[in-house]
Amino acid sequence: MAEKAGLAAHVDVLVGDTVAMIRALPGKIDVVLIDLWKDLDLPCLDAFYPRLNRGAIIVADNMIHPGNADVRHSSVIA
Repeated sequence: MAEKAGLAAHVDVLVGDTVAMIRALPGKIDVVLIDLWKDLDLPCLDAFYPRLNRGAIIVADNMIHPGNADVRHSSVIA
């Protein structure tokens, strides 16, 4: 789909340990879309957190309990 949209040069598809790959990404991050198996939501948020720029936006699709304390604690950027 990235190729059809003319964005293939800007998209990398990675396969492997999700949390390890997040930790290995270079640089800081402004926007995160999390659309994963639900047991990976919080581990991925925790992996992204130290990489986020101040004011970063996190969008999580289909979270089971988006308002619970674990998610609020993990996704608040000071």
